Amino acid sequence: MYGKDTAVQQVYTLDNAAKLFPAVASRSNTSVFRIAAIMKEWVDASALQKATDNALKRYPFFAVGFRQGLFWNYMKSNSRRLLVQQESQYPCASMHHDDNEGFFLRVLYFGNRIAVEFFHSLTDGFGGIEFLKTLLFEYLRECGEALPDDGTVRLPGQKIPACETEDSFAKHLNPLVEPNKTKPGNAYRVRGTPYEHFGHGIIHGVYDAAQLARLAKQRQMTLTQLFCASLAYAVAQSPNKEDCPEPVVLSVPVNLRSFFPSGSLRNFFCITNINIPGEGGERSFDETAAEIRKEFDEKVKKDYLESVIKENHNVLAHPLVRFAPLFLKHAGTKFVFAKWAEKNKTATVSNLGVITMPEAMEKYVERMETVIYPTPGSPLNCCICSAAGKLTVSFSSSIREKDIIRCFFMTIAKELGLCAELYSNEWS
Repeated sequence: MYGKDTAVQQVYTLDNAAKLFPAVASRSNTSVFRIAAIMKEWVDASALQKATDNALKRYPFFAVGFRQGLFWNYMKSNSRRLLVQQESQYPCASMHHDDNEGFFLRVLYFGNRIAVEFFHSLTDGFGGIEFLKTLLFEYLRECGEALPDDGTVRLPGQKIPACETEDSFAKHLNPLVEPNKTKPGNAYRVRGTPYEHFGHGIIHGVYDAAQLARLAKQRQMTLTQLFCASLAYAVAQSPNKEDCPEPVVLSVPVNLRSFFPSGSLRNFFCITNINIPGEGGERSFDETAAEIRKEFDEKVKKDYLESVIKENHNVLAHPLVRFAPLFLKHAGTKFVFAKWAEKNKTATVSNLGVITMPEAMEKYVERMETVIYPTPGSPLNCCICSAAGKLTVSFSSSIREKDIIRCFFMTIAKELGLCAELYSNEWS
């Protein structure tokens, strides 16, 4: 599929989270996420290509293509050269076997932006951040900057520990825990007018990270809780929500490394659904925030997350699933995802937290961005990250309407007295 390989071929199985994405991926549900660095200088494409060549030597488990087995997909080494590209399409566009030399990640540049996009079966946000840090370190060295190795960035030539490719879902599966049997109901779904020319509209809002964190703390909220409350409140104020009784349900990816020891650079996260009852139009921001805090207290804790891991494991380990041929698995997964999963959430809110870098490297970075893909049932999603003292909130959407995004930023301005610097791509 990818041409004749001359290097030693390495095969990698998919973790439990990774098995879902090949089945549901499509033009309108790409399963591709982006992490990008906005540099203080224009990007040198030649140096970036050399840096990409070097960085992939440290992450051979990302230099792969996908293959189909009888029962599951798997990944196999791809010895072709991953070519950097000047960005020419919308963020998080779909990836195909016959594109990009068979790789399922992209390295892109435009102006002063360096972006890496990953098909979600490869890794999650944590792994993506680690790769981008290595890429930036190598890039700056190729540009002639003398960066010391302080041990905080994974670099080529280092021995790769086995834990980086482990399936931490399997490692931390607790057989004594009762699986989570909560059956989610239908959620309020954002609807709107698709773009005339298909694409993802992106709107970024930039804040001073320390100032925003201090103001959130004064409200007794974490930043993730603040963003969830602001988005839930904004959705509730939408004219289309007035006569709709369904709850606003925000899907929040949780980095399980915060609760279970893991050095894995593969997927190790689970989804927690934060529910806000349907009569939200009559609820103040403070009341919405109280509901959000209560949901987080109940669901973002180790025992609850263990039950979610157990339930996800049980589904995939069921004999009818485990021994079904791959084409039946894919067909069944597509049906279940479209029929139920897409109806159980309003939007995704993903906070990758603070991206730390060596001081010698950080001075070349203005800020960072992260973007997740919209889907047909969830056409508006939100992603957040902080770096170099700047916090960037990024909305991705596949619809023209921007009233919810506008209300989100206005809510933070009204409740915390802090305005964002906004910018967008051509679709927005």
